[in-house]
Amino acid sequence: QDLTVALRLRYAQGQWVQTLGAAVDFSELDGEKTTQDVFAIYDAAYYFNDRFYGFAMARIESDGLGDRLTAEDQRRGVTLGEKVQKDAFLGFGPGYRVVNTPEMSWRVQAGIGVRYQEMGDGSSDTDTGYIASSRFFYKLSETAFLTNDTDVLKSDASLAANNDFGVNFRITDSMSTRVS
Repeated sequence: QDLTVALRLRYAQGQWVQTLGAAVDFSELDGEKTTQDVFAIYDAAYYFNDRFYGFAMARIESDGLGDRLTAEDQRRGVTLGEKVQKDAFLGFGPGYRVVNTPEMSWRVQAGIGVRYQEMGDGSSDTDTGYIASSRFFYKLSETAFLTNDTDVLKSDASLAANNDFGVNFRITDSMSTRVS
């Protein structure tokens, strides 16, 4: 059995743009859980002009099975001290819109903050984290568009890269569905 649910809410008023995203992914095979992942992100941006903005971001990832070793982990020699069970980041920084047309938008941002990681063996680490992000939008038609969001998160503990690519189909003026 598999269940994947995700949402993205965007609210813009004046110079403020806020985005909230979340995804849950659960899988079970022969009565045994194989995936139990949760991801959430809040991204706020304040635009100083049509190109430059400041942002604040809070994000968390949780691997509900990060406290146990899979057969693949054992084959590769991975220990619980190497498995990330929770990864959270809170930071801020500047951003720049490289392209801003009705058909295409691309913005990049980079910032500094605090990163917390909890490992599968119960140990944890809190240190300075750095993030670089890219947000891309391309209009395919009046009812379809694609997006590609990339985050690279670095701290002394580890490096993580996430990419979310999808094609969105407008259902109404305020709702769309996504294939990702």
